[in-house]
Amino acid sequence: MRKGCFLLGACGVCALAAATALADEHRSVKLDYLRLPGTEQCPSGEVFAADVASYLGYDPFSTAARVLLRVRVEPAPRQGLTASIELVGPDGTLAGRQVLSSGSPDCRQLAESLSLTAGLALDPPLQVATPGAAAAEKAAPVAEKLSPGPPLRLGMGVGAQGSVGLAPAPALGLQLEVELRRGNYSLILEGRADLDASTNLSPGPGSISAQLVTGSLVPCAHLSRRDTGLGGCVLVTAGAEQASASANLPGATHNVTPYLGLGGRVFIEFWPMDWLVLRTSIELDLPLIRTVVTVGGSDVWTTPPIGSTLALTGVMFLP
Repeated sequence: MRKGCFLLGACGVCALAAATALADEHRSVKLDYLRLPGTEQCPSGEVFAADVASYLGYDPFSTAARVLLRVRVEPAPRQGLTASIELVGPDGTLAGRQVLSSGSPDCRQLAESLSLTAGLALDPPLQVATPGAAAAEKAAPVAEKLSPGPPLRLGMGVGAQGSVGLAPAPALGLQLEVELRRGNYSLILEGRADLDASTNLSPGPGSISAQLVTGSLVPCAHLSRRDTGLGGCVLVTAGAEQASASANLPGATHNVTPYLGLGGRVFIEFWPMDWLVLRTSIELDLPLIRTVVTVGGSDVWTTPPIGSTLALTGVMFLP
């Protein structure tokens, strides 16, 4: 098994042959290292750089270098972890690329393979400081057993939103959430409070207004690549809607109606840091209970059968 793993690592080095020549010419590279959510157990960029320097016997990293070494570590689509190494030339062209994978969420084996592969790409194999049997054991992660999967993360977020179709006029509101996330799936508990939204009655004098306060259970699926991602959610929402007409109108009603609704949401998310996600989303809301405002025994406003909400949310995950 270990012999096969070494051959896999050797093939990876061959795939980076062009990059090896490029790196050997410049002798220094600029490091761009990123861990995506679900890989916090993997080494930081500083630790990775120190490991590569240890293999090579010198520090190959410089912020002034013209060649870029780009490293990304992310959860595998089904199980374990994957990592990619790319060398980008001074003109922005891709000089070489190699992908490593492990079926285990324990990043120790993948981290050793990642550092060794980077070292082999930056210097000819015979010049690497740790050749031989020890290098063979570190050449590729061993993944023979099923593992429990990526860790569970807890996040807390706040957002601003605007909606149409849930009140007599477009409404602005505030959103708070608690999110549990594991790998490509999450469960969000979300609270929402809209500002009072009103519009004038037509025809006739007076106005009508409504305000919505709800809580939602939101299971989501995420598809992430590097530091961006997209996904979709289903919403189950319950709460209350307060709606009324001008008090000076004869027979005007003031109602507080239970709100129950279903919905769907799509979103795009960005990870400026591995503990912070910025998410913009749009959703469709389907009220199952519709609020009615009456004046003088006549209905003047009823909740439409469909509404939509646009939101911008930031979520911070605990380490």
